[in-house]
Order: sequence, then structure tokens, then C-alpha cells
Amino acid sequence: TCGFNAGVYVTNIYAWVNARVTKQLEYWTRLNQKEILYGVNSASGVTQPPMLLVFHNRYSAIDSLWHVRHLGGRQGLHYDEDYLQRARLLHWNGNYKPWQKPLENVNALAIEMWEKYYVPDPTGTFTLSR
Repeated sequence: TCGFNAGVYVTNIYAWVNARVTKQLEYWTRLNQKEILYGVNSASGVTQPPMLLVFHNRYSAIDSLWHVRHLGGRQGLHYDEDYLQRARLLHWNGNYKPWQKPLENVNALAIEMWEKYYVPDPTGTFTLSR
């Protein structure tokens, strides 16, 4: 299945500017603040709805390797090693994150791949919680 995810997308910045996308997003955000069209807290999704409105029928599908999702839940268990190795972007949407506990019910290979690229915060402000 495909879907639009406001947190993971690729854009052509020139087309963004020419279509005045920022202005359109600001419009829907201001209107929502006045009339509460789709919610005002992060649980109701403050970024997803205006992007869905602005990009309705104005997008191109990309190869699924550019958004390998559901790694933070049971759905992510079905990915095989070859697919994960070819992935371009790994997305831990779901309850289990590789930097948190618990790690059961998570694709072990995906966790191994995340740890390979993990760079600790040099300031020490942020640390792993597991």
C-alpha cells in the first residue's frame, strides 16, 4: 500500500517554491487555528492534514525502498535481509524504536543496521534509553 507521510518525503525545492507550497501550508495551518478543522495537538496530526490538502493529486510515487516502514512493530518483521540491505530509508514508526526499550517484536536485522549507523550525541545530552 502507499500513503503520504509528512515526516518522510522527497521534494523538488524549485517546484515547491514555484507552487508557493509554504504559503498554502501556512494558510491551512492558520485556518485550522481559527476553526479547528483537523485538530490542534500532535496526536491529531498537525502536519499531516495540511500536507494532504496541499498535495492532493500532486505527487509522484517513489520506489518503496525509499521508505521501508513499520520497523517499530510486528509488521516490520516480514522484511527479508535482501530487502533491508537494499533499503534507502528505514522508518521506525510504531511502538518499538531501536533507541528505546523493549526491543522484542522488532526485526533484529533492522536493529543491527540502525546500530551500524548510530552516532552518539557528542555533547552527551541525548543517550540511548536501553
